[in-house]
Amino acid sequence: MVSSPPAVADPVPIPRSASLVIIGAGIVGASVAYHLVDRGWTDVVVVDAGPIPATGGSTTHAPGGVFATSYSRAMTGLALETVNLFSSLGTADQPCFFPVGTIEIARTPERWADHRRKLGVAEAWGVPGARIISPDDTRSLLPLLDVGEFLGAYHVPIDGIAKPLRAVGALLDRAAAAGVTLVPRTSVVGFDIRAGQLHGVETDRGTIETPQTIVCAGIWGPLLGRMLRTPVPLAVCEHLYAITTPIDALAGETREVAHPMMRDQDRAMYYRQHADRYGVGTYEHTPLLVDPRDIRRHGTPAPAGTAGVNPHGEELDMPSLRPWQGQHFEGAWSEARRLLPALAATRLDYTLQGMFSFTPDGFPILGRSPSTRGAWIAEAVWLTHGGGVGRLMADWLTHGEPGMDIHEMDIDRFESVQTTRSYILARGARNYDEVYDLVHPLQPLGVARPLRVAPFHDRLESLGAEFFEGKGWERAQWFASNPPDPAAARSGWAGRFWAPNAATEHRATREAVGIFDLTSLTRAVVQGPDAESFLQRIATNDLAVPVGTVVYSAVCDESGGVRSDVTFTRLAEDRYQLGCNGPQDVAYLRRARRPDERVDVTEDTAGTCAVGVWGPRARDLVESISPDDLSNTAFPYLAAREIEIADVPVLAQRISYAGELGWELYAEAAVGLRLWDVLWEAGRPYGLVPCGRAAYDGLRMEKGYRAWGTDMTAEDDPYEAGIGFTVRLAKPDFVGRDALARKRTAGRTRALAWVALDEPEHVVLGKEAVRERDRVVGYVRSAAYGYCVGRDLTSVMLPAELAVPGTALSVEWFGERLPATVVKEPLWDPKGERIRA
Repeated sequence: MVSSPPAVADPVPIPRSASLVIIGAGIVGASVAYHLVDRGWTDVVVVDAGPIPATGGSTTHAPGGVFATSYSRAMTGLALETVNLFSSLGTADQPCFFPVGTIEIARTPERWADHRRKLGVAEAWGVPGARIISPDDTRSLLPLLDVGEFLGAYHVPIDGIAKPLRAVGALLDRAAAAGVTLVPRTSVVGFDIRAGQLHGVETDRGTIETPQTIVCAGIWGPLLGRMLRTPVPLAVCEHLYAITTPIDALAGETREVAHPMMRDQDRAMYYRQHADRYGVGTYEHTPLLVDPRDIRRHGTPAPAGTAGVNPHGEELDMPSLRPWQGQHFEGAWSEARRLLPALAATRLDYTLQGMFSFTPDGFPILGRSPSTRGAWIAEAVWLTHGGGVGRLMADWLTHGEPGMDIHEMDIDRFESVQTTRSYILARGARNYDEVYDLVHPLQPLGVARPLRVAPFHDRLESLGAEFFEGKGWERAQWFASNPPDPAAARSGWAGRFWAPNAATEHRATREAVGIFDLTSLTRAVVQGPDAESFLQRIATNDLAVPVGTVVYSAVCDESGGVRSDVTFTRLAEDRYQLGCNGPQDVAYLRRARRPDERVDVTEDTAGTCAVGVWGPRARDLVESISPDDLSNTAFPYLAAREIEIADVPVLAQRISYAGELGWELYAEAAVGLRLWDVLWEAGRPYGLVPCGRAAYDGLRMEKGYRAWGTDMTAEDDPYEAGIGFTVRLAKPDFVGRDALARKRTAGRTRALAWVALDEPEHVVLGKEAVRERDRVVGYVRSAAYGYCVGRDLTSVMLPAELAVPGTALSVEWFGERLPATVVKEPLWDPKGERIRA
């Protein structure tokens, strides 16, 4: 046992006011404080219910592993930032980080193949030194291994093991030296919120007046979120970790750690050295969920069987620990002794059952509270990403933007139905259970479903719809009622969660007419006397258009990054309907509204439904059941009208994500079933086919249409993304205008290009590294097969000099380099004649 880290003396007087109160002094709160002072902040208070820096939360008992590589580019970047931050802290004899590297062994051919996929992603994301190594090379790094138990390993030499409390202490010491006030053993009991604005943080020792707070409370986050009227969809799960007695093979070892940290993901386990002992952690047990309300209060007695020291030997009060339940560790202990035979002569000397945070989708929860102005959330962040998240949040607080694409982590990404406790627990438990599983990028979670369905869901089901899930919605991916195309069959990884029926649906849309369920697409209405001026300030395109006009536009941040892309339909002089990318767009619009702007923003997705009717026979079909004039003269491309479909009133918009003639039809949810039925019955003579999202993706790639969140994000500007035509610099000022004017003058250094795989049988799925000869020059952002052009199509952000049709490239696919070529897009109907027919 070692002594606990030096604690901040208490009681510390409660400051009466502050510019910002950070709630939580774990790795996230400490990193936020550290980075804020680096940006000039001083009037900051850090408050924690426990002692500081040993707060007793998840950071306190974290074993310390930092594995940088993730299939998320953003998460990988945050982990690399954390490695760099921890490496800069501490001293030679008191380091905060041991750069011993990490290894991930593969026991199965599937895992071994996936390591090659992971290596390609690491190269795309810029992880230095990542490599695949043999069993013997792996044992040279970790001599205790039985090389007969695995096929090889993925090795990242810049990874390593952190000293969590030492890092927290170093970060907070620097923050305190710059003027940040640290207030330990002080519980937050409420907030002073008036008219939706934060005015103070209420503690059990008094109120701190402040216009801003950021919740970095980890497992306690949901409790504080409720006080802030802000859902924090986080499940608390217990996790088991143990340390052995001394190992004969490590006798005399005095270094705390020399071996790389290791994951055995096929057994849901991990390992790290503790001098002459070894630590073993496991996720291979039933998820053990904890209600945050049941977490022990600081200073109260710990139940018998609860560890009193953390894995680093520091004696602490840790409410985040629960009594050891050894039955959940028996299988893991048997596996550990098989993989590391030297452990057979040892026993468990130390055991820990600690709590960590899991969200419904496995990503952190970051951003502004959608309901309380001045409140910020930074939750469900593990040690691996804590340093980077602190920098991100400090930038966001200081400059108004996070400085990187965080759409995967944005608190506003959740629909309200995804914040119920039942949903959070079910999805959190599943993510715990699958934390080390080989999860396919298209693989849907099978729990908490079905939740949201279109009003004609039963009709889709009767047609053999294979449902995937998004934003809580059941969404048809393809239909078994459509015959599969044998020539489109796939095998292996590319063939999972996919069916050749999609090829049939794709071609039917090009040759006849397809019907698509669009109900899950987020829709909002902006209405009021200032609707036009408000949206003109938000959108890059000109929205001062006649009633009945549809305008596609980028929505940018102040730096010119593409925050979203939206279709704006002017329904009246004072009313627009918006086709959005998700609830985060609606939240942004509400925040952007100024107090003096007479405008309301409402989301009407749940009360409406939508279908797309697209294809060369679309007009024939719709005209057969509508009394309205749908001719090209009366109803041109990018127009919107209220029309009748049989006895169903709809809003028809002549736009198409497939690049074909057709309409998006919007109606009240109550008449949605009737709308589907009349279209389906009338469509038979015209070859109407139900189509899913697999066809949808391929159609839009052939047409060169961008998808926000993959093809373009806040890290890309409209000119780079190929939607510079949406920017109207001559119109009145709008968000990002000055930055975009500078970017246009400077010219592009990068450009989003369409890259086709040369061989028709080759297919990739996204995120693969792209090379020009041996140099990695980008990664696949979107990928889908273009069945009417006969090639798999990808989008890649390339250096501008390479984004030229004819440029030869290669795409990484499980260690193989597939030849590919930049093509001029759109490949389908380049003059746009079909969509305007």
